[in-house]
Amino acid sequence: MIRIEILSGPESGRVFELDSGTHSVGRASNNDIVLPVDSVSGRHLNLEVSGDTVRFSDLGSTNGTWSGGLQVKDGEWFTGSELKLGSLRLRLVSDEATAAAGGLEDPDAADDAAIHRRAREAAMSGKRKGGLMTALAALFIVGGGAGWWFFLRNDGGVDLQGGERINNGTTAAATATDLLEGFGAFGDEGAWSLDRGVSLQDGRLSSGQEKGGVARLVRRFPAPMSALRFEANLGSGLKVTPLLRWGASEDDGTPSYLWQAPEISTGSSVLSLPEEAAWFELSLRLQGRGDLQELLALEEDSNASPIQLGLFQGETHGANLLLKSSEGVLLTARGSAGSWAVEGTSLRFTPAGSSNLAIRPGAALLASGPALVLAQGGPLGITNGMSLADSPGLLLGGQASRFLMRFPQPSAVRVQDGAAIFSVTEPLLLQGSFKEDLTEAARLSQRIGRAQRERNDRELLEATDELLRDYPFDEDKIQEALLAARGSLESGRARLQDLQERASAVLFAGSVQAMHALADESAALAASLPGTEIAPEASGLQLVLQSAADALDEEQSAAREAYRARLEGALAGPYPALAAWLQKEVQ
Repeated sequence: MIRIEILSGPESGRVFELDSGTHSVGRASNNDIVLPVDSVSGRHLNLEVSGDTVRFSDLGSTNGTWSGGLQVKDGEWFTGSELKLGSLRLRLVSDEATAAAGGLEDPDAADDAAIHRRAREAAMSGKRKGGLMTALAALFIVGGGAGWWFFLRNDGGVDLQGGERINNGTTAAATATDLLEGFGAFGDEGAWSLDRGVSLQDGRLSSGQEKGGVARLVRRFPAPMSALRFEANLGSGLKVTPLLRWGASEDDGTPSYLWQAPEISTGSSVLSLPEEAAWFELSLRLQGRGDLQELLALEEDSNASPIQLGLFQGETHGANLLLKSSEGVLLTARGSAGSWAVEGTSLRFTPAGSSNLAIRPGAALLASGPALVLAQGGPLGITNGMSLADSPGLLLGGQASRFLMRFPQPSAVRVQDGAAIFSVTEPLLLQGSFKEDLTEAARLSQRIGRAQRERNDRELLEATDELLRDYPFDEDKIQEALLAARGSLESGRARLQDLQERASAVLFAGSVQAMHALADESAALAASLPGTEIAPEASGLQLVLQSAADALDEEQSAAREAYRARLEGALAGPYPALAAWLQKEVQ
């Protein structure tokens, strides 16, 4: 009898016991082992149990069967090793005799089993390279038994990829498998796509400028069943951040998502991937000058945190977030440093220092409503290449799948790869419920209506700007506000045109009093429509009228002074007393 333990999913920890024979595994209820997980096919796998030997064969499942980080069709399942069916992990624990004895009866057999398992993992990880690893795979998978034993026990020893060397017939503890299949040794220049400023030669990935660049590994790897731990030989002055693009299906037409691991330079960089991740691709962001060599990606125990936000579920790892509904992915987030936590009906993100955060809406969220960046003049759809200097936040989705994120202060936002990217220095909330904001939106609508009735254009436009920038929740209210603002602007343009026509007449007539009156009207019009195209025109008209009136005032004053001087001169001889009186009156 053999025992199989479920390591993940809703029935994690459950153990199945199977006798000799053929057993079916899958999601359908008529299987011998029923696994009620969406990523497991109805009939996913067959197990053939013969004594202590277990062989598996995939039945054409949708999400595949994985072992040692690679997709497999069939093979032998060894005690202590794991199989991954879609996102579900299974481990072959032990047979009944082993459980009763507390371990393998023959100590050498324990060593042999460990070597056998490591050899199988090494062969599978090298199956695309041919040569030694392909030969090794053929020896122990096809030939079995004595073939693989002889091959590993030769006096020269064999280096297992990602593991330690086994020499002169000695045994070794289980070794880790490099999930990058050796490409982190930087010996294959064609496997990496490099930005300008980044180079690869002599087994080193180098950054020759302070701003660095990105190196992309042009390979796709099966996602591990838990987490990735990155280790590297890193030169001083260089910071390296792994970026992992992952997807839930091998179909290139399905969405993929980008998560960010901590800097390798800060120590061991560990990143968990979601259970539904079927594959990952790796990019390295380099900052500063220096060299990177001997990069390894090893499997690590997952420390992802599951979350429950109302009807929505997800998981977080550091600043990375996956939130989904029964319809699919709502949104993902990635960040350089920080953490997420559920707070009532919201998710709070707390940055570690200054952090960049990227929010990307998923298909399920976009099906419920648009993804918008709040902006002056009204929200804008999240579109690649967009860049805003001062945004108050994000409004994502609609109906029951609607979220609001307000920035502590207006922030610059740019959109890349379908994600809104911004800098965070203070905690912020991704709100699933925002009653106070809805109340404020209703108050602004009432304020707009009152200003319209009172013909207070300034009040109307200020309230409309605030509604459009910060509270664009109700499409009907927004349209009403826009119509009211449009009416105010049309009235302002008509008033401006009237002022311009009247100003032409008084300037021609030279009426200083009329010029001053029209200048006051122009100033009032500019003050009532601040921030519009009408305001500067009205202010310009005010300046023209005021300048013309001042010039005429000066001209008329000079003419009056000249007249009085002539009059005083004429009176000074025959009428000196009258001339003295006139001078005194003028003074």
